[in-house]
Amino acid sequence: MKTKIIYKLALILGICMLTISCGGDKSDEPDTKPEEQLFPVAAVLISPEKNEPCNQGNVLEDTTLSNVTFDWNISANTDSYILVVKNLEDGTLKQATATPTTASLNLKRGVSYEWFVTSKSTNSLETTNSQTWEFYNAAEGIQTHVPYPASLIAPANEVTTSSTTVLLEWNASDIDNDIEMYEVYIGTSKNQLEKQTTVQTSEMTMNLQASTIYYWKVYTKDATGNVSISSVFEFTTP
Repeated sequence: MKTKIIYKLALILGICMLTISCGGDKSDEPDTKPEEQLFPVAAVLISPEKNEPCNQGNVLEDTTLSNVTFDWNISANTDSYILVVKNLEDGTLKQATATPTTASLNLKRGVSYEWFVTSKSTNSLETTNSQTWEFYNAAEGIQTHVPYPASLIAPANEVTTSSTTVLLEWNASDIDNDIEMYEVYIGTSKNQLEKQTTVQTSEMTMNLQASTIYYWKVYTKDATGNVSISSVFEFTTP
């Protein structure tokens, strides 16, 4: 009888040891939880300020150029930034890569520009753009101010209109308060916009083709011949 009890205890002990051996140590198992990707946050622009009328920077030996410094706030989940500056007169772009929150570029004077900052992260393929600001890089000895580039209002950028009869609207201002006219350019190719008309009000109506993507911009002219150019917006007719 005693022998049977010992045999049963040995059998139970063997089964327990086998169970532990098969289960293994879970602490040695690799952590398969994927690393969380944190997308970079949009930077907040500081200077040149939005619609700043007279940003001159440091004038270079070539007096047609000045070195303009751009600043923005640190954004979360960001390792580096790309500064993008667009010449609103000829559409050319300049870029600079920065790890701190500042960068400088040599820019033509007497020209309106727009700029934004792209936030990048080594932990994500996604990038995030800041707002886009416009400013005017003043020329030497300027006696009058160039109008601020017109702000396009309607149709809003990248929308589909409710009708093929489209009301174009924009806002513009000038420190000298001497805006005389606006030239409206529109077309189906972003790089080949055609002048449609000259108006003295900040709106106009156009009858357009259906199911078509249109691009448009506005030139603002003042009494002394100064000209500024808006950004290019796009919209689609139904």
